[in-house]
Amino acid sequence: MTRFTLDRRTLLGAATAGMGLAFAGRVAAQTETSRAKLVVVIARGAMDGLSVTIPYADPDYVPLRGGLALAAPGEPDGALDLAEGFGLHPALAGLHRLYGQGQMRFAPAVALPVRIRSHFEAQDVLENGGEALRQREDGWLNRAIVAAGGARLQGLSI
Repeated sequence: MTRFTLDRRTLLGAATAGMGLAFAGRVAAQTETSRAKLVVVIARGAMDGLSVTIPYADPDYVPLRGGLALAAPGEPDGALDLAEGFGLHPALAGLHRLYGQGQMRFAPAVALPVRIRSHFEAQDVLENGGEALRQREDGWLNRAIVAAGGARLQGLSI
């Protein structure tokens, strides 16, 4: 089995740029209203990412995670297979079904381009879509809505 490796900064940058270009261009060119939705869930301190998307194929996962490690897909109480050595927590079977239908994607092991030791400051960088603290004030979603034509799109934060 080939071990999947990818630099977090490269993944985050490529994914953000790719989504922005692909999303903005298609939506701006549409002549009728799209029913497509983009849902971004940010679990503020409530969810452990390594318990949601499990890197079961990483040889360091079980030794470092210890008793918190979840079993690999196919094992009793094992994760639900995603691909490339990642699994989804078995309690998230409904999300796994959406993933299988191509309606949902996960971005595991993604980090900010800067190392910030405050969760609150990290949230600020994430939500504003900058590369450093207080670099931007307008937010990545606001910029995407404007780039996509704004009049046909709405953004909501709860």
